[in-house]
Amino acid sequence: MTEHINLEQQREERLIKKYEEELMEKHLQWRTLEQLRECKPCYDPVKYLPEGWKGTVIDILNIENCPAEDRIWMVTRKGLFYTDRELRLFACECAERALSRIENPDPRSVEAIRVARLYANGEATKDELAAAYAAAAAAYAVAYAAAADAAAAAAAYTAVADAERKWQIERLKEIAKEGVE
Repeated sequence: MTEHINLEQQREERLIKKYEEELMEKHLQWRTLEQLRECKPCYDPVKYLPEGWKGTVIDILNIENCPAEDRIWMVTRKGLFYTDRELRLFACECAERALSRIENPDPRSVEAIRVARLYANGEATKDELAAAYAAAAAAYAVAYAAAADAAAAAAAYTAVADAERKWQIERLKEIAKEGVE
């Protein structure tokens, strides 16, 4: 009896997986190698993809032998896979994660993220966004000038960059799948 239940459960899991894959295929946008080339990457995508390639954002994010920063760069090109809103909200998440590593982030940076999120949701104007961006840029300039040890800052960046890129790739996959649900 247990074997019958296990077989039935396995069958159900396979059907669910197949349904999810079909649903994603219908909703995820397919792109071609030529469309990727139109983004003018630093190198020809055939370095990691075969001629005639066609795939989705998930396919690109899953190319393990391609550097993470290159996969992220490619899939976040405006209009290629994600909407402007999705890209802006993703950028807000990335910025918030970066600020969470700082003991006392500059309030202008925190405010810029808040306004960018409002703008993405149609609740702030372009002028408000531009003002918040200018204030955050000023905060960055002050912080950069105050950096006593650029080598230490570079080492700290390197230490978290790989982990952060892994998170970004997984988050971009989640965002792509959210449109399917």
